[in-house]
Amino acid sequence: MELEAQAKRKAQGLRSAVSFSELLKRYREEELPVLAPGTRDAYEDTVKPAEAYFVTKLGDPTIEQIQVGHIAAGEP
Repeated sequence: MELEAQAKRKAQGLRSAVSFSELLKRYREEELPVLAPGTRDAYEDTVKPAEAYFVTKLGDPTIEQIQVGHIAAGEP
């Protein structure tokens, strides 16, 4: 199943292993700048705890490695 998903992403020209920090970097570069300043600040405040958890605590997993349990319980 995971290999099929990787093959599909590759066929679409997408990288197969994107880390959480890479995703956040793109979000900050591509999405946040187009928002109103107050919205941008609020979203950044929301992203910071996720960054601390996924990048610092979990060691910057790839998006494919993140499971529902990581999100639902805040723990692996």
